[in-house]
Amino acid sequence: MQTLGHITNSYIIQDKDTAEALLVDPAYNAEYIISVLDKLGINLKIIYLTHCHGDHIAALEGLYDKYKENVKILIHENDKDGIFDDYKNCKYIIGEPNFTHLNLDKIDTVKDGDIIKIGSVSLEVIHTPGHTDGSSILYLLNSNILITGDTIFSDCHGRTDLKSGSNEDMKESLNKIFSRFEKETIYPGHGLEENLRNAKNKIYFGL
Repeated sequence: MQTLGHITNSYIIQDKDTAEALLVDPAYNAEYIISVLDKLGINLKIIYLTHCHGDHIAALEGLYDKYKENVKILIHENDKDGIFDDYKNCKYIIGEPNFTHLNLDKIDTVKDGDIIKIGSVSLEVIHTPGHTDGSSILYLLNSNILITGDTIFSDCHGRTDLKSGSNEDMKESLNKIFSRFEKETIYPGHGLEENLRNAKNKIYFGL
């Protein structure tokens, strides 16, 4: 797994035997992300969006244009519409995304419990509404890795005051995560990775 150097984190999950890979949250700079993928010799198969906010999808169109013959775009079914909703994707705050020709027909959806496969690598989709109603995290099966988007950071949970956000949903999502996981390392949408137990100790009392 590699973090690309953005204010918003993008992650690559690659099967070492096939070079097939999944990219999580294509943030801002499509040209830079493409250069990294090319340098690493990666066969990009899936672009996964943890939620629809503009700072997590700004490079989506550029990447799709480059890899559209082979790549799928995946997002939880509750956030698909938000990709093109300037209020739900927070374009009015962030100024991104600026799509010109990407459309809903290019986007596939997932739901809670779906398994995504990249070569021999399997990831479980866990629906975690709260930041948005279609927020999700990825659990890398047979590992100790959770990619948490804007649901959990190293020292707090995601904000719940934007369109389709919900404090009650966030409480339920965090309890869902904390009741199942404990020792995993989280890779959030912003900031540094952290042990889930340490993150829980910092945010749990705010619920």
